[in-house]
Amino acid sequence: MIIYTRLDKINSEIIRKELEISGNQDVRAKYKQKWINHFESMDNPRLQKHTLNYEHTERRDRGPPGNDGNAPIPQEFKRPNPWRKMMIIVMVVVVVMVVLMVVVMVVVMVVVVMIVMMIMMMVVVVIMVVVMVVKVVVVVVVMVVVMMVMMVVVMMVMMVVVMVVMM
Repeated sequence: MIIYTRLDKINSEIIRKELEISGNQDVRAKYKQKWINHFESMDNPRLQKHTLNYEHTERRDRGPPGNDGNAPIPQEFKRPNPWRKMMIIVMVVVVVMVVLMVVVMVVVMVVVVMIVMMIMMMVVVVIMVVVMVVKVVVVVVVMVVVMMVMMVVVMMVMMVVVMVVMM
């Protein structure tokens, strides 16, 4: 192997031939040829393959194609949205779940109100028995006050339940 210095002023092509390596242009050309071969091996309907051999037929204004007189994108180049059906299904499921949740909450509220009303009626019956036995006017007043307080409590519970459902 011969050793060269800069003072020898040997051309880089000669050095490449002696070292048996290729230049930068050769590497780029090989890479480009491999890429073109890859494109040519693709299926015909692929958009990328059409763009490789595409030639402009007319000048087009800036912006997307559409209503400004330019030709729209051909249907064969448009890709369908694979998530569209899935998004519709998810939205329908969410709406059905919300409706079912509201129905369940209404049924629960009705059951709770019925139970509370039954308890109130039992309390009223007990108070009426006490009133019949004792025959005191104060007990009647207490009964009315208890009923009013219970009604207020029931209304407040119902309002809280409705607020929780609405959130």
